[in-house]
Amino acid sequence: MANYRAVRIGDICTLEKGKTGISKAKPGKYPLVTTAAERKSSSEYQFDTEAVCIPLVSSTGHGKKSLNYVHYQEGKFALGTILVAIIPNDKKIINTRYLHYYLSKNKDRVLVPLMRGAANVSLSVKSISNVKIPVPPLKKQQEIIKIIDKTSSNYNKLMKEVNKQKKFTTLLRQVILHDAIGGKLTKNWRKNNIDLISGENHASKLLEKIQSKNKVSPIKEDEVPFQIPDQWVW
Repeated sequence: MANYRAVRIGDICTLEKGKTGISKAKPGKYPLVTTAAERKSSSEYQFDTEAVCIPLVSSTGHGKKSLNYVHYQEGKFALGTILVAIIPNDKKIINTRYLHYYLSKNKDRVLVPLMRGAANVSLSVKSISNVKIPVPPLKKQQEIIKIIDKTSSNYNKLMKEVNKQKKFTTLLRQVILHDAIGGKLTKNWRKNNIDLISGENHASKLLEKIQSKNKVSPIKEDEVPFQIPDQWVW
């Protein structure tokens, strides 16, 4: 995007701080944008538009500069007092979702370095308004958004499949473990190597040797969880 003209956010957008106290907000039908990933709710709204919402305080605090989230919100919504809404003045110049994409992707490079303070690290509205961003033609912005949407959709589908396969893997591991401790996995081996598990090599003989050195409490009959092969002992 280096070939596109760079424009100050403050020259093409209106920046307005939130007015809703997050802890004191009365729950209602309107989304309440906070610093967290999930929205809360509010009985009143402050905006009725598309906006990019940026936290003005560090996500980690304790003197560290960080921003976990840059939000996109549309429609009627409330905004916490420790956030600012960036609203494009002319959507023929910049698409709100493109603005969100750019600031979200580059937050650690263009926003986090602007944070100031020792204990309470924060961003100022003025510093955000001075940030310059590349502004391609509107058609190009829309193309970028389509690519991002498609990529995000494919990523979400992939992650769902990964999570599903993880569940299957967990179930498979449980089945294998159950078959292993039940002797099913070694059934053929025992059949072909009977001399290695009979006579002095029988599990009962091995247990006697162990008992001669270390006393092991015998398992009670009603404590036996499942049947085991004849060559094994509890």
